[in-house]
Amino acid sequence: MNRLTRRHQAKKIVRHYFDEQGFLEVDSPVLIRANAVEAFIDPIWVQDEQLRTSPELYLKRLLARGYDKIYELGHVFRDESEGQLHLREFTLLEWYRTHASLMDLVADCEELFRRLAPEKFHRPFEVVSLQELWQKHVGIDLRRSIEEANLPQKVTEKGFALRPEADFSDAFHQVMWAQIEPQIGQETPCVVTRWPRSMAALSAYCADDPCFAERFEIYYQQVELANAFLELTDPQEQRRRFQEEQQIRESLGKRSPELDHEFLEELASMPVTAGIAVGFDRLLMVACDAKSVSDVTELLKTNSRANGCFGMGDCENDGCNLD
Repeated sequence: MNRLTRRHQAKKIVRHYFDEQGFLEVDSPVLIRANAVEAFIDPIWVQDEQLRTSPELYLKRLLARGYDKIYELGHVFRDESEGQLHLREFTLLEWYRTHASLMDLVADCEELFRRLAPEKFHRPFEVVSLQELWQKHVGIDLRRSIEEANLPQKVTEKGFALRPEADFSDAFHQVMWAQIEPQIGQETPCVVTRWPRSMAALSAYCADDPCFAERFEIYYQQVELANAFLELTDPQEQRRRFQEEQQIRESLGKRSPELDHEFLEELASMPVTAGIAVGFDRLLMVACDAKSVSDVTELLKTNSRANGCFGMGDCENDGCNLD
């Protein structure tokens, strides 16, 4: 079975699951006026418009208009270097449940991943907070460092090399990459919850501790597979965050997308919602033990010599459910 057929099988599994769950599959525009403004996610510009980096804003507008369970499986685009885990054009699976919790999304992922590769994803996922991970693997009280605004200092004291002007984000990501990610999600996916407030993006703050945001990411064997939010529904707060991200982009000399005013106007009508984006190509890559995301994308997009799971040979993982 060639890679196109295997990819088709994976999409059938995804769509069958969401059909069972009562979801509506939707198609949102690819060429748009405004993406969500994020300092370190760069859109590809087409004159005064952009290719979408995510369908998020359009899907949330549908939620605000009364749809309750929706998903999209489609191509997105980001202006970034390509590599083992990154392509400028890739496939994103994004879904939303109104009146739901983040743990409902964890349950979705456990079942969906299991259906794709039952031998690999047969056990419950581990769920752990960043506060716990930093205390266990680094010996740093993350919450206290957030409150005292001294994370770069604490990280340096633990022996990590940071540039002199390193800020919270620099220190945080250096430790995550070097110390924490290699030690989590090796046997079963790890759901990392409660992210620092400054990384809330489009998520709500935790009601019991505003130092953190209601957000999780899923890691498996040092690959980030998913990013989920309990969604922010306050348009004023979301506007403030977008404007803050615009300022950061401008300070870095980057072109800033305009704000999506239609999205902001409709956001207040969106009910409590949990939403998640899964890197579809990355999920297929790990499900079938391929070496890179290029090995599981369409045949004409990859080198003809690629021989991963979705090449002309057999899947490397006997537990892959895509034969």
